[in-house]
Amino acid sequence: MITDGQSDRLAGDSRAELADACRAIIEELASSTASSAAFVQATAMVQQAVSLLAGAAHGRPYEEAEGSLANYQEHIFIDHSPIVGPLNPLAPPLALEAVGTHVTAHATFGAAYEGPPGCVHGGFIAASFDEVLGLAQGMSGRPGMTARLTVQYRSP
Repeated sequence: MITDGQSDRLAGDSRAELADACRAIIEELASSTASSAAFVQATAMVQQAVSLLAGAAHGRPYEEAEGSLANYQEHIFIDHSPIVGPLNPLAPPLALEAVGTHVTAHATFGAAYEGPPGCVHGGFIAASFDEVLGLAQGMSGRPGMTARLTVQYRSP
């Protein structure tokens, strides 16, 4: 979540509820030892959901990257971020808080984000840093894109 305004704007949004349900399925699938029959049943249910949504129109509420960056403070395109987007089921549980000129992030990465056994994949760590730094940059009133990011991993 980025701001209380985002929470308020998405309150009751069925897309956010579906994205949360998909995140839960991803987490379960990453470590479940359910029976084969349970996986067959779950597959059928997910395929039914895909069929239901596939026939509808698709798109985003913004046109191009430049347009979305110009309206960065609106936080509309960030709803679909693969790192913090509440409408993107791929987004890990990274919660950002922006207060004044400070940005704080909190996350508990589950099994779906595991790289080496018992450890978060380094790519998710780097992407999370990129998202935090991007929000801080955007708060300056001069949003931009990361040109270079170096992360030194000291231990798993």
